[in-house]
Amino acid sequence: RDMVGQKELLGAHSSPILGIDGQPVLCQPRDWNGLILERKEIPVRAECGPQFSGVPVVIASRYSPGRRWYRCNGKTQEIPMIAPGIDTLGAAYERDAGRWECEPGGETLCLRLHPDIIRRYLQDEAYRFDLETKYSVRDDPLVNAVFALAEEMQHYLPNGVLYAEGLSMMIIGWLSSHHAN
Repeated sequence: RDMVGQKELLGAHSSPILGIDGQPVLCQPRDWNGLILERKEIPVRAECGPQFSGVPVVIASRYSPGRRWYRCNGKTQEIPMIAPGIDTLGAAYERDAGRWECEPGGETLCLRLHPDIIRRYLQDEAYRFDLETKYSVRDDPLVNAVFALAEEMQHYLPNGVLYAEGLSMMIIGWLSSHHAN
């Protein structure tokens, strides 16, 4: 696990979804240098301590009935879980603790927006880019694009790198227009 002091990297408490070979079902193809996605299980019951994002993060879910509570700066907030929905978290996002009570079978896609990827797509505007922290937002175009990119990557880009690059560009453009600070 990635650790900084006592804080864990956001999502470290959640397991990747594995295939029958024991490897994560979603792996970046060898020649891919675009957006990084992780497909993770939503825990049925879980708790975690302090976590941080480190980079802007998008968490997209299509099925995730349940409840969750996040404590940030000493204040606990119950956050509804809508599906399909997204959470957007800024690069400086931190929480003191989190707790989940969910139905089995939920999964999420975690998209981490590293600075080199943001620079690649936004060029001169990249230095100003960060996401506004929002929970359980209904944004069907973004959810659909993130899941389409995940399917492409999971199946080793059957529609080609250009298609995956186009999805990546659409995702960054949409985030910049609809969810950036």
